[in-house]
Amino acid sequence: MVSEENNETVEERISLSEYLIPDTPEILEIESLECREPEYIMYLGAVEYSIALYYYEGDRKIEDKDVILALENIKLNYELDLSFFSRDLEIQIINYLIGALSEKPITHHEFRLVIDYVLWVIEKRTWMEDKQAYVKWIAYVMGLYSEVESIKYETDFKRLAEKRGMSEEDIDLLLLKGEDDDFSEAMDFEGFPGEDIGKSKPEMDFALMPDEEKYNFLLEKGQEFSGMLEFYIYELAENKEFEKIKELYSKLSEKYPDFMYLHFLMGAIHISIDPVLAKSCFERTLEMAEKDENVPETILESLRLNISSLEEQL
Repeated sequence: MVSEENNETVEERISLSEYLIPDTPEILEIESLECREPEYIMYLGAVEYSIALYYYEGDRKIEDKDVILALENIKLNYELDLSFFSRDLEIQIINYLIGALSEKPITHHEFRLVIDYVLWVIEKRTWMEDKQAYVKWIAYVMGLYSEVESIKYETDFKRLAEKRGMSEEDIDLLLLKGEDDDFSEAMDFEGFPGEDIGKSKPEMDFALMPDEEKYNFLLEKGQEFSGMLEFYIYELAENKEFEKIKELYSKLSEKYPDFMYLHFLMGAIHISIDPVLAKSCFERTLEMAEKDENVPETILESLRLNISSLEEQL
């Protein structure tokens, strides 16, 4: 983007913000894009595909922390001239974003939520304890791997997930595998393949269920779909429906007494509103975690600190 002025090359002063439109009161009420992925698939796909392509074709040594730094830098400085960005990864992400935004602009707040969502997806891969967990996963999801590479990735992924006690359904969900998935039709933005970002068909169906159906579904299959359970419990917490959370917890813990993540989630939710319950949940989580040789010592220590902190409040 250059022009000639007085025989000198002058870079046009343009920023990503010029591709965005003003916020509205309704838009500003949106807190996250969870369960709204279909509405923003064009922009989420632009970001994630550009990252996947950069890793697969440009730099196989790039780590998740590099992606996080790039996204945070873009989010913080998107109103500055594009010339501010010098890293190849940042430039590639911005170019794909401009392509999507040129087709259909979104607001400043929505733009920041798109970046936040991808950062959240990256964070959700930290359980794999691999510095490249996200970039390897997104390259797989976007279909960039050869058949041999895909088989190797699936094999390694399943081996690790099974060690963590995940069910076959959870593993398929994380790999975005399903009979009805069709990534090539998931996005109508021309120029790169799409994906149903972060959601396979079970999750999409869940997002569309009425509240009562969600509740009953989780009572039946909550342990198999821990991600959906987490979304639902946080949704109830945002609506301050804490009695309903406790009711769900009581029924699920009776059905799945060894569901460690459920107890941890309940502890995290109730730290500030019910320290007694939070302490009990963390103690139950710690008791289970100490028996699991795959749980890192850092997690155990974090649980002990939470319990100690809550004891001081009581």
